[in-house]
Amino acid sequence: MTSRLPSLEASARKRAGRLSFHAGNYIGGETVSGIMSALSLAILTRLLTPAEYGILSLFVSVVAVSSIILELNFRGAVNRYWSEADGDYPDFLHSILLGCAGFVMVFLAFGWVFRNSWGALLGLDGHLFFLALICGALRIPWNLAWKQDVAMESSRAYSVRLSIRSLLTSVAGAAWVYLLSSDRYMGQIYALLAVGGLMGALTLAILVRTARGGKWNARHLKYALLFGIPLMPHALSTFLLSLSDRVVVSHFAGYADTGLYALAYDVGAITGTAAMALNQAWLPQFLDLRKAGNTTQIAVLSRTLSISFTSICCLALLMARELMFLLGGESFRVALPVIPVVIMGQAALFLATLYANYTFYRKRTGLISLATMSAAVINVALNIWLVPLYGYAAAAWTTWFSYILLTATEYGIARFLLGEQVVSARSLLGHQLLLGAVALLVPWVESQAGNPAWLLIAKLAIALFLCWRMWQAFQAGKAIA
Repeated sequence: MTSRLPSLEASARKRAGRLSFHAGNYIGGETVSGIMSALSLAILTRLLTPAEYGILSLFVSVVAVSSIILELNFRGAVNRYWSEADGDYPDFLHSILLGCAGFVMVFLAFGWVFRNSWGALLGLDGHLFFLALICGALRIPWNLAWKQDVAMESSRAYSVRLSIRSLLTSVAGAAWVYLLSSDRYMGQIYALLAVGGLMGALTLAILVRTARGGKWNARHLKYALLFGIPLMPHALSTFLLSLSDRVVVSHFAGYADTGLYALAYDVGAITGTAAMALNQAWLPQFLDLRKAGNTTQIAVLSRTLSISFTSICCLALLMARELMFLLGGESFRVALPVIPVVIMGQAALFLATLYANYTFYRKRTGLISLATMSAAVINVALNIWLVPLYGYAAAAWTTWFSYILLTATEYGIARFLLGEQVVSARSLLGHQLLLGAVALLVPWVESQAGNPAWLLIAKLAIALFLCWRMWQAFQAGKAIA
């Protein structure tokens, strides 16, 4: 037994190194994408009115939701089947591409017929609603190729494509919006359609090449449906938790307040891209470790991820005022107090994801969907009640509360219902409490600071310390795992 310890330690170090490598690739791609999105956002908010930005934010949210519906959430099935495939992955991919194509054609036909009534329900006119469906359909190959890259641990290829897509969308969108004299938000929509079509064609070619030689098999389509459909409420609810906010705000407060809330949410949700990057790097390794029953490495690396994400959220809280000024300008600054609440919500959602991975491993996807749908329903009900009373800021608080409930539910399902040896909640909650203290402290310090220059220098120094702390967390993970 003792002779095996060096090999086990070497294996643990290698796995931690892989996690750090892929997390770095994903975060690098998301960082480039975030920078381009930030530059685009800074331009858009100076060319669009808050009301126009509100319409655009509703459109983008509908695109995200429609892409999940149109692809039948097959992305999750791709990720899972790759880890189980026995040389028949091309058959599987070939089968789900054909099945998805048929469903998209039928759904788009219905979408065209009911575009006006469905669009009115979400606060968009029929023309914009159908364009959102088209954008959603163009994202299907991208989403499937993305999850294929995650499963194959091809983090670099995905990050390069993401950077290219973000660059093209930002440049084309800003140029198109600038050239239009009225309804300028349509410029960004045209850019999403054009770049979405280009990248959709590219990723479809990648998928077709991977599926070359594959044969149709109804069993593979059934697998994808049985795995993906139960997860659709979960995937949809994740977006509905943010989309419902904007829909309710638009109905009760108008497009202008929707634009203010949407920008504050988008700035705070920058941390969500880091959370997604970390989990993309973590999930394939979590599945391997859980299959081997290695709960010790799971716990150590989960805490490493939590420390890193908490540091990212603290960094965002520190620079929230500056980000809001750069990205929104004076016309959007009134929404600044919403950002810390959004960041706290993203931190709670990150914990929920860590615990949901256990349920994902056990293939109890219906339980994940039940938890997320419950949180979404509570969020919608609270929004309908509180937004008319307290305005758009209430939407951020209700979303945070819903994410806390989601985390508690996912933890309870994994530990008590499924009997999993989950990561101790106590070790992760301390990070959340630290983040809450920072969220309270930063606005107070900003209000008391007399010299803005010294305040900015202090913030930059703390930001450097947080970056160093994240590096130390990954190094500690390598040493302890």
